[in-house]
Amino acid sequence: MHVVDAVSRRSISDVRTIALATGFAVAGLVGTVVALEGGVRLGAPAVVALCLAAFVAELAGSHLTSRVEVAASSVLIVVAAILGGPGAGALVGVAAAAVELRGPRAKWATFSGLYAVEGIAAGLAAAATLGTFSKAAAATGALFAVNLIGTSTVIVARKVAPVPAQLRVFALADIVGAAICLPVAALFVYGHELAGLGSLLMVLVPVVSLHLLLRVYREKIELATSLREGNVAFALSLARALDARDEHTAGHSAAVAVYARDIAAAEGLPAEDVATIHLAGLLHDIGKIGVPAELLNKPGPLTDDELAVVRRHPEIGEGIAAEAPLFADIARFIRHHHERPDGAGYPDGLQGDRIPLASAIIGVADAYNAMTSMRPYRSSMVPDEAVEELRRGAGAQFDRRLVDVFVHVLRSNSLAYRTGQGEVFSFEGQRRAILDELDERRALVPRPSAAVA
Repeated sequence: MHVVDAVSRRSISDVRTIALATGFAVAGLVGTVVALEGGVRLGAPAVVALCLAAFVAELAGSHLTSRVEVAASSVLIVVAAILGGPGAGALVGVAAAAVELRGPRAKWATFSGLYAVEGIAAGLAAAATLGTFSKAAAATGALFAVNLIGTSTVIVARKVAPVPAQLRVFALADIVGAAICLPVAALFVYGHELAGLGSLLMVLVPVVSLHLLLRVYREKIELATSLREGNVAFALSLARALDARDEHTAGHSAAVAVYARDIAAAEGLPAEDVATIHLAGLLHDIGKIGVPAELLNKPGPLTDDELAVVRRHPEIGEGIAAEAPLFADIARFIRHHHERPDGAGYPDGLQGDRIPLASAIIGVADAYNAMTSMRPYRSSMVPDEAVEELRRGAGAQFDRRLVDVFVHVLRSNSLAYRTGQGEVFSFEGQRRAILDELDERRALVPRPSAAVA
């Protein structure tokens, strides 16, 4: 489990990096020398074999996220510490870290020191207990505790943002890694007692297979993320195209998307649902591309026939979204965003709970932003007036609970937010926010977290 971003991506010449690398290297060197003075209980061939195996395991390691790397070296460090003592654990740790010689020397120095200290701690913990499983439990706990302390130090010192989220991810990964390392290490020690070094194959074969599976999983995650980034870019392009046709509603789709996203988040919906509603909010009016521009920009009231044409835009939008596999999941949300709880909405006259929650959320956000924006046929309302209109329509035109949630969101934010002003409501601001969120998820959501690190 390595803090890749903390050491390798930033400049290796800054003071913090040099201080960290020096501190870890000195601690590892001094600890290893002291540990070796106490002797190594394993023969040289066994120590060399474990060192080579740890090096190979580290080479086969996989990046589960952009900052979390998994490798089987921890199992072998624990085994060396149990069978050979702190000195053997330190040597195997240093051998595993030799892989980092491919990169910046500061990174190699940091991990050499950290891995050596992990091996020493594991050896000392194992020596203080009796019984194979108890030794494996103590050694594993010590190794992962040192790993967490070390990586946390790097994260905090290097300010790897967002610091709290990074710490939570590494804590979880360490817990899962320890849970997997313990039984594997215990089995290896039992196997060594029965079959000697030949039992090494019992560990390496399944571990290498695990790494291959994790690599395939990682590639799938990267592909899915790339597709979603493409979805966002395409959605923003479609919304921009709509804005270009209707000068009076420029920015409306972006504002509705922001409000809908925040209502969904305040309602406590899962992050994936919030993201889907955000995307649906961006595209909720895309069907207006099929409405004549002269109707969209008409300065006076629409006739009944003209209103009927405009009211076809949810159906047109559904058709456009349904044709694109990327947006098929949100097509029905677009269709129903003008439905009403009392059944007086369109196009299908749905009532109450039959209206998709996403559509109901978008409907509230849509109405509020429309009321607080200028139109060819009327002036805009101030936020308090629009809120009163929402309250008057609660239960009939709008879902009552969603109105209450949205009012709370509005009152918790600034006047600029309530009037749809500022960078957050621009297309560029949303693009950056969405892509930043995707980058953070790619770095912070290691599923499955079955890391033997």
